[in-house]
Order: sequence, then C-alpha cells, then structure tokens
Amino acid sequence: MTHQRGVPCAGGERRERTDGASDGGDGGTRGGRALASLERRARERLRGRLAAPSRRKLRTAMRHFKRFKRALGDRRRALREPDERGCYRAQLHNEWSLVLFAEYLATRQNRHGKRLAVDTVAQYISMVKQELSIRYGFAIAGEPHRLPQVIKALRRSRPKQQRRQRRGIRGQHLRAAWSASRQLREQSADAVNLWAAATTAWQAVARGGEVATEQAELSAWSAARRPTRADLTFHGKGRRRYAQLMLRGIKQNDGGIGDKVPILFARGDGGGDDTYAALRRLVDVDPCPRGRRGVTPLFRVGGRPMTVEQLRGLAHTIWEAAGLRGNVGAHSFRIGGATDVAANGGSAALLQAKGRWSTDIGRIYARMTRRAQLGASLLMQRRAPRDLEELCPQFTQGR
Repeated sequence: MTHQRGVPCAGGERRERTDGASDGGDGGTRGGRALASLERRARERLRGRLAAPSRRKLRTAMRHFKRFKRALGDRRRALREPDERGCYRAQLHNEWSLVLFAEYLATRQNRHGKRLAVDTVAQYISMVKQELSIRYGFAIAGEPHRLPQVIKALRRSRPKQQRRQRRGIRGQHLRAAWSASRQLREQSADAVNLWAAATTAWQAVARGGEVATEQAELSAWSAARRPTRADLTFHGKGRRRYAQLMLRGIKQNDGGIGDKVPILFARGDGGGDDTYAALRRLVDVDPCPRGRRGVTPLFRVGGRPMTVEQLRGLAHTIWEAAGLRGNVGAHSFRIGGATDVAANGGSAALLQAKGRWSTDIGRIYARMTRRAQLGASLLMQRRAPRDLEELCPQFTQGR
C-alpha cells in the first residue's frame, strides 16, 4: 500500500487520499472533467446507499463514536491504518477499539432514560465499522473474533428486556370511537384529514411513515416519497364503487425508494371503518385544485403535511374514545389491520401481500383472537385417525 504524506486518517494518523481529490493540474482538460464527473457520481452513489431511516441511525451511531473518541483523549488512538508491515496489528488495534466502544455504548442511555439495548449496541457498532471502512477505503477491523464474544457476553449479562407492548387498532375500535366521539366526526378540514388517515392506515395495513411524514423530514417533504392528492382516485358505479390509492413503501434495503402499489378500498356502509367514505369526505371538505394535486400531501393538518407524531396522537385519541386502555402508537393501525385480515380468514399469502412484506414476518403482527382460540379448541376435540407411529411401531417421524 503506497502512502501519501500529509493526509490525516480517522484517528489522527496519516493515510493515502481515497476521497477522489486530484493533486494534478489537469482539472481543465477533457480527461480531468471526465474524471471529476465520475468521482462526483460515485460519491453520490455512496451517499444514497442507505434509506432515510438507516441514515438517521447512522448519524446517531457516528455521534456516539465521536463522543467515545473524545472520552479516550490522548491515551489511545481510536483507529490505526494498516500498512504492509503491520496490517494484522492495526486490525487487532481497531478491533479492540470497537470492543471498548461496545463497553462505552453499554453504559449509554436513550432519550427515554433507559440503557441502550444490546441489539442497538451491536447495530451501532456494525454501522460505524461499515461506514468508516467505506469512508477511508480499508477494512477497519477485518474479521473480528473478540467483538462478537463481547456482544454475546453483554446479552447474557442483561436480563431479557420485555418487548414494548403495542395494541392493534382494529375496525371495531374505529367504529366504536366514531360513534362515541363528536370531535372525531367534525366536518372541519383538519378533522376529516385525521380520520381519513386513520382509516387508510388501518385498511392499507400501512406503516405510519407511509401515510404521514416524520417530523425530522417535514422541512424536506417530497412528493416523490409521500402520497399526494394525485395518488387518490375513485372508480366504479353503484355498490361497486371503490377508491384507489397509489402508496409507496418506505422500507427499502437498497437505499432507493419503493415502487407505488395500488391499494383499493371498497365502498362500505359509511360507518367509522369505511375508508372509502372517509376519503370521499376528505376531498369534499378539504378540496384541492386539480393543478396542485401532484404537490399537495394526501393528508394535511393546518395546511402542512400530517406528521407521524400527529398520527400517533390520533391513535391515543381513538383508543380512549373506544373506551380502552393500553399503549398504542402509529404502528397500531398496521397491527390492527393485519389482525383483521387474519381473523377473517385471510391466507398467509394475502396477509403478506396486503402488508407489503417481503417475508412472512407479517404473521407476528396478526394478534390471536378469541374466535381463533375457540376454533382451535373445537378442532382438537374432533375424533382424529390413528397416526403413522401408532400404525407402524418401527417408524419414527423426523423433526
């Protein structure tokens, strides 16, 4: 590895330039302009490799790493650059720094005053390791052996943390809240937007960020990522009327934005769980000029894009209006929608397609219902034929 003097490394050392900067004087030539264009596109490609939620987590992880380096002070360099003579030694040094970083993170607290979960510690370390390896162009710690053992030891030393309890807001809860609360039935612009967002999130089995906007992204709201009034259309005649919403997923692993998927809402009886009726009220009470539909958020409050925080507050209002207790949030509409699909006979394939999951993870969203439990009990009481192990004593069924 050839070194160029005068370029600082991550931990204060010197390293070879890897950011694409050119020291030559050919910037004005055709070759120099072509090289600059290639380097610019490559840097943009690297910056866009992560989806927005992952970028936020990475910024948090890097802030923790900067504080960790300040805590080390002059007693230890956080990172060392490998070279021909001491590559393995540098990797060992950097791996031990990550071990110390793990211990540092294990003592940190989140915004709720609780210690960071071990899964969060492991994720932050992985993100920092990958980010620095990409940023500086060399493997920070190679294939670490001690670091995974430290993470495992942290898991054993911590009592198993109770999963946060999140209730599902189902169609019956929406109907109960709609009947009980005059506030939710108001015909004001804000009220119809909020109720349409709630019913849409439930029946589309949508994540909060798919129908609303994160507070941190409010100033940079983009019609390319969030649904607009142009994404909503109405079709059909008579009882076969339905609304169609082109909804874009927000959870992508390749750093890009997902494709828009058509979500259909059949016309119902006009009650609290009738998403078609809620969307109709939305366009009637809070109309939008045809020429502005493509740049107007689908759901807005006070003239601004509806936020996930407002959707979370609405979930609490609906839950209390339905006369229930427990923790709910913006994700409760997705949980309740998945539960209703499963409880009414929807197949696993339908549930996966409806929730736009790439795996069968949607099954953990569908909560067990009393009907399903009683149905299983009655099924088990039926007389069943003899099993093969009883018929063939020499046979043992594999796992």
